[in-house]
Amino acid sequence: MQDRVSLKRHLSENRWRYIGGALLLMVTSLIQVVIPRISGDVIDRIDTHTIDGAGILQMVGVIAMLAVSFVGVRFMSRYLLLSGTHLFDRESRDKMYAYLSTLSMKYFNRRSTGEIMALSTNDLRAVRMALMRGMMVLVGSLFTIVMSIVIMVRTVNPLMTAIAFLPFPFLMLVMYRFGPVMRQRFRIVQESFSDMMRKAEENVSGIRVVKAFVQEEPEIGHFERLSHENMAANFRMIRATSLFHPLITVLGSISTLLILWTGGMMALDGRITVGDFVASMQYVGNITRPFAMMGMILEVIQQARASYG
Repeated sequence: MQDRVSLKRHLSENRWRYIGGALLLMVTSLIQVVIPRISGDVIDRIDTHTIDGAGILQMVGVIAMLAVSFVGVRFMSRYLLLSGTHLFDRESRDKMYAYLSTLSMKYFNRRSTGEIMALSTNDLRAVRMALMRGMMVLVGSLFTIVMSIVIMVRTVNPLMTAIAFLPFPFLMLVMYRFGPVMRQRFRIVQESFSDMMRKAEENVSGIRVVKAFVQEEPEIGHFERLSHENMAANFRMIRATSLFHPLITVLGSISTLLILWTGGMMALDGRITVGDFVASMQYVGNITRPFAMMGMILEVIQQARASYG
């Protein structure tokens, strides 16, 4: 299909924009995982009285510089990736308009203006959002998770790393089971929205006929029925997402509780330092937040797959 070829060509022609944005996202992830380790080291040095006020001020300055660098690098990565997706949005709309002009009258007899407008707005926007947020979240989250795991294993404790990941197989199972459900329900939402747009376009363009035959009340009733069906489809979609997101959050919170318990006990027993315990808590946050974001992006991707079809 032409739209699929367009996506491949767009990614190929703008590959350096996306590669640059992805690399900068990795830099932001690296900054995120370095800061907890520095904080943990400072706490240990304070606990052992091996650092003075000047040393603390120096480490605070390092963290502040990393935070400023994070803002600048994050800005550039978002600019490159978001501008690329808006280029895709423009190219897709131009291509869709040009393609529509080549279709036969038979196609336009089967499809109403409202349906075509729904495809040109909601569906293209869903694909762009998946390309935009998908790239940012997947690249940034995966790199942050991997780097956090590596640093936890090497500098804190492998056992704590394993314990922190106990809930994640269940998290992956939830994401796997909910994906098809959300895609199917969003497809129904898009189809019902298309039907509603079609009826609105028919009534507006044919308002003279409607008034000439005194059909205002039947047409209003018909539109209200389509509007109710669209609302019901959205409610079914909301029920799925409203259950999905809390499950992701709860599973992520279990990791935090496990680390709080096991890490606290190990710190009391002297098997890890207080600084390692504090750093591990921050690393768990670095791990659980990306997984929650990946749960959100799964919803966007499933919407885009429905719209892409």
